[in-house]
Amino acid sequence: MISYLFAFFIIIGVIYSFITGNTNSVNEVFFSSGKNSIDMAIEMVPLLCLWLGIMKIAEDSGLLKKMASILVYIISPIFPDLDRDSPSISYISFNMVMNMFGLGNAATPFGLKAMKELQKENNNSNIASRSMITFL
Repeated sequence: MISYLFAFFIIIGVIYSFITGNTNSVNEVFFSSGKNSIDMAIEMVPLLCLWLGIMKIAEDSGLLKKMASILVYIISPIFPDLDRDSPSISYISFNMVMNMFGLGNAATPFGLKAMKELQKENNNSNIASRSMITFL
């Protein structure tokens, strides 16, 4: 639905630029937006790859389970639907730690992984669970 709204706004903007004879500014915006999106992707992809690699190392070494065992006492009252040994608690705890350190880009992969684990534990795949909504 929102994609239709954005497409509508873009089409209206292009039509308006043709009516007013200001098509050069539309071209400039299209090209500068494309450049900005490529620059942002070039900056973010290495960071995400780094933190996904660190996440995999932390998962394989048992660091995630260790941190989860420490933070489970804080997380359990917030997420009462989850078992204490749930793998999603590990990812939620790591996401919280990264956000506490102010590393929002580093927290994103952990948040995505936590949502995937929460979806596996969800009984109804069409509706978000209480834990998913709380985490979001």
